[in-house]
Order: sequence, then structure tokens, then C-alpha cells
Amino acid sequence: MIDYRPMMLKTLSTSVSALLLSLATPVLADSDPLTEADCRAPVELMQSSFAGSDEGVSVTFEALEDGVCIYRDLVMKTGQPYGSSVVASRIRIEGDGLRWAAAYLKALALPDPEARNHALTGITLMPERLKLQVTGMRQVLYTDDSYFDYALEAQSRMSMATLVLDIGWDQAAKELQLHQAGIEMPHGNMVRVSGVVKDVDLSSLATMQMSLSGFAVTELDAEIRSYGLFQAYALPMLAMAVIVREEEQAPELQMEMALKQALAAVDQLPAESVPDESKLALRNLISDLPDLWGVLKLNFRADPGFGPVRLGRFALMGPPEGIEDVLPLFQGVRLDVDWQQETAPWKVEGCVTLQC
Repeated sequence: MIDYRPMMLKTLSTSVSALLLSLATPVLADSDPLTEADCRAPVELMQSSFAGSDEGVSVTFEALEDGVCIYRDLVMKTGQPYGSSVVASRIRIEGDGLRWAAAYLKALALPDPEARNHALTGITLMPERLKLQVTGMRQVLYTDDSYFDYALEAQSRMSMATLVLDIGWDQAAKELQLHQAGIEMPHGNMVRVSGVVKDVDLSSLATMQMSLSGFAVTELDAEIRSYGLFQAYALPMLAMAVIVREEEQAPELQMEMALKQALAAVDQLPAESVPDESKLALRNLISDLPDLWGVLKLNFRADPGFGPVRLGRFALMGPPEGIEDVLPLFQGVRLDVDWQQETAPWKVEGCVTLQC
């Protein structure tokens, strides 16, 4: 049986964008609170947009509570004979960022170029905050076999996740503030990220396009709790990047060689950017591969910020060929790493569950 789990991250990464697109609402003044009509509008839009189609997004409006639009029974279908749907039990959306995003997405959806450009240039909304919470989210795989699909749908309930996004924009400072972005999954698996991105101007389409080439990440904090998360999602991608099928060497030997090269690269990282404690944590992390089972914490600071300007040299000179080419990127950078490896269940004698 094919393992579809590596597909889930890609599917989930597009889910938020699709959700916001489906929640396009009429443009109102920033000070106007969301009304029940605003919350119902996206449901009606989706019903008309995907009528008679096997693919699309459907969701049911439930209530408006304290300015928060609450929905249930989200289904995102691809319409392919063999594919997957993203399903969620409940969604909460609040903040004027929804109205701002909806205004742009609704304008971009206009088929007539002249009308589209007119609508885009006429948007004057300034976003301050957007909060999104999706609970009971899971990926449901389906085939062309109704009996097998029944079992797959039931199995999907064992991997339900909760997605959280809280993002704000400081217009005066031109600063994007990622208060929290995270996903919680079964068995204690979790990814949580926060950070600050400077030189981001969301006041118009033109300034947003300029920001794409000038933004700079100055702060980034991440916590990853991996109790099977790495093996399910990251390991297949790592293996594909490292292991060459045509090589005569066994996959284990190819991976071992790649890890040795990674350890050597860690030793060459500048101490002023990556202190000895962090280097030790990175070495332990690499040495524990592929049996990562524990908690990883990252704290990144950059002055000036890290963004396209720093990477511009590679656009002119080509990709780095060695660690020496990468070292200039660490100027003004501080990276603190902490890795706490725990004993994986399969390494505990007599253990037959993931909770040993």
C-alpha cells in the first residue's frame, strides 16, 4: 500500500490559501464589524462557484460569536479519481485581515483584466490582524473502490490535527508579526513557529510586489515535538534528496556518508553565529538520524534581516558549492539550537506501543 502521508504537508500548506479564497467577503470599512451576512456570503459564493463540480470547497456557516465567524464541516475536494480531500470539523476566523485578504482574492478572481486591475488598485483596506483556528482537520484519501474508501475515511479520524494561525501587520513599522503558526497532531507531535519579518508593506498591490524582493526575517522561533512526525513526513523527502537509486552503494551507506558530510559542515559554522552548545545540539540531532524522537527548539536572530537581499549573490554566482560559500550568509546571525532526544519506543525492550 502506498504511503500518502508525505503528501499531507503539501496539501495542508495549500489549505489555508484555499480557505481564504473561499471566504471572500464584500469590502467594508476597517471599523465595520463582521456581521452574520458577511459570514454567510462565502458559503453562498462557494455554492455558486462549484455548483455541479466534483471538486472545490464546501463549508457550513454555524454562528457569529463576538465578531468571530464560525464554520463547520469543511471539505476540500480535488475531484480526481485517486486523490484526497482535506476535511475539518470546525473553523474560527476573526480579525480585519480576513476582510483585507478577501478583498484582494475576490478582485484577483475577476475574469476581465481591466475590471480586475481597477478593483485591485481601488482597495484601500489596511490589515492589522488575522486569526485562524481549524480543528478536527485531517486528510481523507480516496480511490475508485467504495469499500476501500469507507475504511480510509474511518482511518483518517485517527490522525486529526488542529491548525492555528495568528498574524499581524504594523503599518507604521512595515513589519509582519507572526504571533503564532502551528499544527498539533496525534501522539504529542507538534510544530509551533513565531517570528518577525521587516520591510513588508501591505498597503497596495505594488508595495506588496516590492516587498517580495526586499523582506527580511529578523526573528524566528520554532519548537518541533517529533514522536513519529519526522519519520512520517520529513524522512521520505530526506531519503529522496540523499539516496540515488542508480548508485551501487546501499541506501544505508549513502545516508551514512551524507550525515558525515553534514557533521563536518556543522564544525565549520562560525562560532559567533552558532555557539558551541548549538553545534553540539546539531551534532546530536544529526547523529540520532533517522530515529529522531524528541523536542527541537530553534531561536534565530539576524541583524540585518535574512531575506532575498542576502541570497541575491547566489542568483548571480550560482548555488553554493561548499560551506565556504555559505559562511557570508551568517554575518549578523545568531542561531541557538536545543535538541532533547528521547528514547524511541522501538528501542525500549518489551515496548509494544508509542507511549512506552
